[in-house]
Amino acid sequence: TYSYLVTNSGNEDLTNVSVTDPQMGLNAVNCPNGTLAQAASETCTATYTTSQADVDAGSISNTGTASGTTPSGAVVQAVSSLTIPANDTPSITLLKTAMPTVYSAPNTTITYSYLVTNAGNVDLSAVSVTDPQMGLNAINCTSTTLAPGISETCAATYTTSQEDVDAGSISNTGTVNATTPSNQVITDTSPLTIQASDSPAISVVKSANPTSYSAPITTITYSYLVTNTGNEDLASVSVTDSALGAVSCPSDQLAPLANETCTAPYTTTQADVDAGSITNTATASGTPQTGSVATATSTLTINAVVSPAITLVKTASVMNYSAAGTPITYSYKVTNTGNVTLNSVSVTDPHVGLSAISCPGSSLAPGASETCTATYTTTQ
Repeated sequence: TYSYLVTNSGNEDLTNVSVTDPQMGLNAVNCPNGTLAQAASETCTATYTTSQADVDAGSISNTGTASGTTPSGAVVQAVSSLTIPANDTPSITLLKTAMPTVYSAPNTTITYSYLVTNAGNVDLSAVSVTDPQMGLNAINCTSTTLAPGISETCAATYTTSQEDVDAGSISNTGTVNATTPSNQVITDTSPLTIQASDSPAISVVKSANPTSYSAPITTITYSYLVTNTGNEDLASVSVTDSALGAVSCPSDQLAPLANETCTAPYTTTQADVDAGSITNTATASGTPQTGSVATATSTLTINAVVSPAITLVKTASVMNYSAAGTPITYSYKVTNTGNVTLNSVSVTDPHVGLSAISCPGSSLAPGASETCTATYTTTQ
């Protein structure tokens, strides 16, 4: 509401007293009286409703003009200018979101949304959103202007890489800029982190060639098929064997779903043949960029082809005899003709009067022989 205090400051009465104001949108100025005596005053009024353009302009400036007519017909005038400042509070907000909210593999399309809101009381122009994310396509906004209280959603898409999965998350910040009617640039930011669903994993399958053995000094080649069964790159990939120690691998790096075959040779011993089998366990491990070390084991048993066998050849020190009291020495040649060591080797003979049979040892390695002996004296 504008008030115009009109005073007759002259020495003549005035008629046709009125006030005009060029303010667009102002209703007619109403004065209570059309006449003013000397030194008399009156207050005229008019109302005006502000527009958004007035807020954007930052102020309203206009001039009231009062006029009156003297008794001689002369018109006298006076002016009064007034500026009302606007209480401008420009403000903009940004809220960045993503869909999906997690990812677990490369080549996943993530759609980023940027909710931009004019939270102030002036119109904003040159509205734009930027994001430093490498590989993000251009951010699309429906409009570059926003009235107070109005929002719009800008959008951009991004395709994940294996590096993003390995890193465990994607973090970046959206920034919105806008210009006020007074050419002031205002800004807001919204950071966002999207977590990766990391699941590092590794597998190992142990095999052997040949698949069995029957003698010492047989070379067995162990193979270890190592596969990255998770969704992260693995470094420091290695295999150890409970019997052989560290195993040779072509590479210490494995991408998801990639595999490699590690190998290790082993030469059998007589103890392995005697045991009947060889059992040992391989352990594979790999280190992801984030998360715990992935491990897996594989146990393999290789059976021996066991063929135990023994032979006995009995001889005597004389080919014949003709009288009582003739001493005879019996010899028993015992040979291990199998492929395993024999223990508790002994010889028995039911001949009545035969001395105890004496053997040099109680065990025989494959292919080894020993001769046991006993004596007997002929009777009538």
